Formats: sequence, structure tokens, C-alpha cells
Amino acid sequence: MNPTTTPQIQKVVFRASRRKHPEITAVLIGQVHSRDNPLTVWDSQSGHGGGCYEWYYSTRPALPSEYSEELKKLRRQYAPEYKIQVMQRIPSVRNAPTPTTEIQPLSDFAQREGIGE
Repeated sequence: MNPTTTPQIQKVVFRASRRKHPEITAVLIGQVHSRDNPLTVWDSQSGHGGGCYEWYYSTRPALPSEYSEELKKLRRQYAPEYKIQVMQRIPSVRNAPTPTTEIQPLSDFAQREGIGE
């Protein structure tokens, strides 16, 4: 990235599983993963993946004290091209990107492996 280029903003929402020791996951707002899993999610253990709205609503908002370490790792991974902006919630489903128009074609490897279907 050119030093004079302004980083793009990537909005994220952190969610926590409803376990005694919750797993923290970032939802990358505006990035569609696939038709079946329209949300692109990230955590430091698994990396990028897909999530559905049912998963999203089965979790709870993560507290800043819970997601602070994941946020540091996410910022390191995306720097300097992106600035991470933490949001409180995802946009309503009515305003969500539509997978049929915004999904990029799968690579040959992804198609062979069944990734993203």
C-alpha cells in the first residue's frame, strides 16, 4: 500500500457464543461469504469462514473486555490496508447485500473442494 493511501474501513461486529467460556467471532459487515452462509466471519483460531443469520441470532453481543484480544489480532492481520471499525450490530437483513448479485464466482479449487456452497 502506498504510504499516502488512506486505508479502507472494514466494519465488524463481535459476537460471543452462549457458553460458560464464550468463543468470540468477528462478523465482517458488507462481505458476503456464500448463498447458504451470507455472513463472512473471522476468529484467530479458524480464520475466515461463513455464518448464517440463525447463527448470528444464537449468539450475543460480545463485551469489549471479551473481544479486545481478537480485535488486536484482526487489526494486525488487516493493517495497513484496512482500518477496523467496531459496530454494535449488523445492518438489518432488509439492507443486507444480496448473495445472488454480490458473490464472486468460486475458484476451480473451491468448486472441487465444495468450499462456499
